[in-house]
Amino acid sequence: MLYGYREDETGPHLLSRMAVAILLPDDLNTVVARLREKYDPDYAIVAPHISVVAPFETDKPLSEIAEMVASIIQSKQEMEIEFDSVQDYYPDCPQICWGIKPNETLTRLYIELHNALDIPVPYKGFRPHLTLAREISEHRLMIVKEQLAPYLPEEAVAVEEIDLLAPVTHNNWVSIRTFFLSEPE
Repeated sequence: MLYGYREDETGPHLLSRMAVAILLPDDLNTVVARLREKYDPDYAIVAPHISVVAPFETDKPLSEIAEMVASIIQSKQEMEIEFDSVQDYYPDCPQICWGIKPNETLTRLYIELHNALDIPVPYKGFRPHLTLAREISEHRLMIVKEQLAPYLPEEAVAVEEIDLLAPVTHNNWVSIRTFFLSEPE
């Protein structure tokens, strides 16, 4: 979890890296993991996931971060997310993703977590997704998307929990805390 140090007028501060993500149910994880193994060089570093807060650095203790994240997540109800079609972010970012249909609860969660963690919202037009492929050359883009599409039907997933992730041994990202959304009333 150790990432480095930041120094300011009060002295050096130990920095940790963390992220907030939705991990997939086992059955869907198995399908997506096989695809990522073929097309994503980061497949072994982190399990298939939907980023809610991308990796960030903090000098706050884990207990404080976990408390902030828990207060936001536990105030939200369980939700369903619907996967959509294969998308890409070329030419800005060389990756191919499984898109997620607009979801107001997920968007609010994204904004509230960034605010609570005092992290600037990086994308005003938040487009949640699951990364499938990275570093695919632009001339292979359509070929890879066509190869991925048959494996990715429209799919709905019930989200009951969200995880706080951090890199550990060999920079592999793992869940260090799991937070449960409240049950619908």
